[in-house]
Amino acid sequence: MIDITTDTISVYMAVVFLFGAQISCQQAFIALSEARVSLFLALLRKILLLIPLILLLPRIIEDQTFAVLVSEPIATSFLS
Repeated sequence: MIDITTDTISVYMAVVFLFGAQISCQQAFIALSEARVSLFLALLRKILLLIPLILLLPRIIEDQTFAVLVSEPIATSFLS
């Protein structure tokens, strides 16, 4: 468990600033009364990017647990 956590936390920390940027953009659109744009960004990341990556990456990467865990930072980095 420690090995998996060490590998995963390093991947997450490499793109942690992108999580903040993506959430800030969504909140900015909500503040500007552009909730549809904010919703589109949220759905783009969660549905159009994250779910296909969760299904595809375990077929490409041997370590399937790591493949699923790394799909969230990859989905976020595509938007930034």
